[in-house]
Amino acid sequence: MILLALINLLILVDSIFNPVWIIYLVPFDIIFYIMFCRYCCTLTMNDQVINVRYFNPWKKNIEIDISVIAKVEYRKGLYDLFSNKRRLHSIQYCYDELMIHFKNPHNPGAQININTMAFGFDKVLKKAISLKLLDQL
Repeated sequence: MILLALINLLILVDSIFNPVWIIYLVPFDIIFYIMFCRYCCTLTMNDQVINVRYFNPWKKNIEIDISVIAKVEYRKGLYDLFSNKRRLHSIQYCYDELMIHFKNPHNPGAQININTMAFGFDKVLKKAISLKLLDQL
């Protein structure tokens, strides 16, 4: 992600001296946003709540009480090549999914798309295991 941000910066600087590069900047920014920035967030879990705070202001932040959760499942995105929870054909999925099943049978559950910093999602999964919401990694 840092490499793509540096490429974007280089194209921007070069477009000052050569305006033709501005044509490449717009599609590159759109692809960069769609692939990596749509679900950028911080994900925290403590003994009472799960908090998902998105960086984009148009995405609604999520807070779920732990006491109403029966089980948590997850799927990994593109970056984790050695996980058994990785999606097949995951080039289009650069984000992780957190699927939450509630104790209330009439509530179908929630699917939360997240893209955290490196190893941020694994810390939350380890906390979910300690709270007995998740069976294994």
